[in-house]
Amino acid sequence: MTMIVNERETPAKIADALNAELSGPSLREDAAVDFRDYVDLNDKVTQPPQILDWIATLKAKTRGAPALDPDAQGAAITASQNRVVAYCLAHAQAQWAATHDPAWLIAAMSLAGPSDPAAPALVKAAAAVPATSPAAVSLAYNTVRLTLASAPQDQTRAVLDAILARRDLSVSDRNLFTAERMQVAESPAVFAHLALRPRVCADDTGADGCVRGQFNDEQEPSNIYDAAGKVGLGPDARALIDRLPLAQRAALVSDPTLPTTLRLDIALTSWTRAVLMQDNAQIDALALKLETLAPQLASDWARVVKTAPGPDKRFAEFFIFAQVPGMATDLESYTRPVGARIADFQGAWYDWMILPPGSTKGNSAPPCLQAYSPDGSCDDNTDTSDAALWATSDVVCLTYCGQGAFPLRRPDFAAAVGDRAGLERKAMVRPYQDGDTLGASVWEEVLTYAGAHPADTRSPEALYWLVHITRYGHSHNHLSHKAFDLLHQRYPNSTWAKQTKYYYD
Repeated sequence: MTMIVNERETPAKIADALNAELSGPSLREDAAVDFRDYVDLNDKVTQPPQILDWIATLKAKTRGAPALDPDAQGAAITASQNRVVAYCLAHAQAQWAATHDPAWLIAAMSLAGPSDPAAPALVKAAAAVPATSPAAVSLAYNTVRLTLASAPQDQTRAVLDAILARRDLSVSDRNLFTAERMQVAESPAVFAHLALRPRVCADDTGADGCVRGQFNDEQEPSNIYDAAGKVGLGPDARALIDRLPLAQRAALVSDPTLPTTLRLDIALTSWTRAVLMQDNAQIDALALKLETLAPQLASDWARVVKTAPGPDKRFAEFFIFAQVPGMATDLESYTRPVGARIADFQGAWYDWMILPPGSTKGNSAPPCLQAYSPDGSCDDNTDTSDAALWATSDVVCLTYCGQGAFPLRRPDFAAAVGDRAGLERKAMVRPYQDGDTLGASVWEEVLTYAGAHPADTRSPEALYWLVHITRYGHSHNHLSHKAFDLLHQRYPNSTWAKQTKYYYD
């Protein structure tokens, strides 16, 4: 109550006191409340304090900036936003020139893009700021962001290696610079090493200013990390791995740098691709590795390897698909099988379609880049292609860097095989959606094979799985009903029939 009365009677005095408190070297526990009061007290002043002006500038909401058009759509929205950003950039540059406060240089660099005419001068100014300055880390991040496409790769690596050698970086700072360094990785082995990032909130200690809770659980799902939930592939790394061709992707499975659980993730998603592409060499090579990585299915992996190409081998492959929910061609859409038993596995089944050998009519696009961010999603009503999102999706900074988003870049070794990855996408079909006619249904092939091989001990189990799959996944052509009828007519006393009391058509 005293503060409220004081704010009304002596607002300027209280504002000065709050300004001194918030500008000090440390903050009190109730700093958030004080900051809110500080903002309210300065809401209508003619000239806002520097700190509030700086925050508004970074948020591209500086007073005097052109108003956003509320009725604009599509390109008009982008043009309107660009005008606001340009105004705020000019304001930040003017403040930097007037004050030489590195905070304003950070603001200007964050608002500038790599092709902005202001970028070279800002980068030059940043180079003159001492490495001991509190602004040095932020300036380094933005320097690399603005020069990554134009500076020599060796020079960028040297700059980033020097920063990563520092011992005063926070976990999130280190993750950001590691992500930048990964984009100029000189080899797949270096890429694998840099793809790993410690989980920002890996425990409940509150270390590094991080406290776990509901918010963190939403932002950092544990199932994309190692078995301990502490180290995982960065979202940017997962996006780039999903855009590698099969051979380079599968090679990561043998990299000892990566934890076993992450190699399992890459192996299963790569094996799914190999099956859909019917690349028998990769199917067998990955199955051999999966005998160890996924031992719950060891006998099934071994059977795939020893079976010659043809209908029998395809059934052995599809039988594994049936037992493992969550299998996918990409890390973003995949769910790791967890548990000692197959019955413990969780996830959804995709209704896989498969093209004839040599076909290039596939429509399997990589997941939208925004989906890799912990709280991101793809908007079906806008262009979510790589071409549209490559420079703006900000999977490096998890969308938290605002205008200072870091554009995604393929390391040179990955860029060299990018065309191959695109061709492989045309050899695969997305999971069945109503009206799709490009490929043949994997599950219908399983039904046909089981019907033609009554003595095969896997046939009744395969029928059970088909009914199970159509309950938790997609079904078409009355597949569930057909599998249910065949299971109960041919194997009425089997364990599998007794577990299957209903069909889900």
